[in-house]
Amino acid sequence: MRRITLEKWSDIKVPEASAYPTAVTRDHRVLMIEKDLHQFNGVASGTYRGDYMIKMIDGNEVTHFTAKDFPFVPDRLDMFSDGTLLLVSSDCWRKDGWVQKNARRYSKSGECLNEFVLGTGLSGVTIDGEDTIWVGYHEEGVYGNHGWDHNPIGSAGLVAFSQDGQIQWEARQYDIHEILAMNIQDAEHIYIHYSLFSNLVHLDHFSEVRKIKLPDHMRLSQFMMLGSEAIIDADY
Repeated sequence: MRRITLEKWSDIKVPEASAYPTAVTRDHRVLMIEKDLHQFNGVASGTYRGDYMIKMIDGNEVTHFTAKDFPFVPDRLDMFSDGTLLLVSSDCWRKDGWVQKNARRYSKSGECLNEFVLGTGLSGVTIDGEDTIWVGYHEEGVYGNHGWDHNPIGSAGLVAFSQDGQIQWEARQYDIHEILAMNIQDAEHIYIHYSLFSNLVHLDHFSEVRKIKLPDHMRLSQFMMLGSEAIIDADY
């Protein structure tokens, strides 16, 4: 059996991760929204406004910033290379000619720099080393819901967006029912695990490097790649 040695990275204690949206950035900092979002289940998306405190943990150093007057409940987050932050809602409503902008980019001073649409039914959001936003979708995003009855943005299952929300690439060549997990560090190493068939794909930017058919019963949750041959699956 292969042995892996883990070293303690921080003495900071954080709340239970299941209650607070959390992300690990490419440079291994931890981002956390310090609010239990369960309380907002069923909130009216058209009238909601709220403020959010984001905690950033870098080893034993902790910094905070506040994003004010949010028009949606953010449950996905990551950081661009310039230190600005992306806050996203997994749900996005469309009705009567109106489309909810469910992604916002913020400076560390709390200023909203840009807002745009990523579609609905998001299963994962990750930014690579070239500031491309990779969005994976579950069934709602692929087949449509929340008013996206025709041509949902996530119909390809995996979509790459520019820093300002423009579509750069869609994974149309794969039969993606839903993205189950993603591991993305840089643009050369994009790993996705998806169904309907249990496949693990390695992309270099938008080109396929390798595709592996996993056993049908195998479903990865959050995972890490150790080189090109070994996977750590962080199940819970």
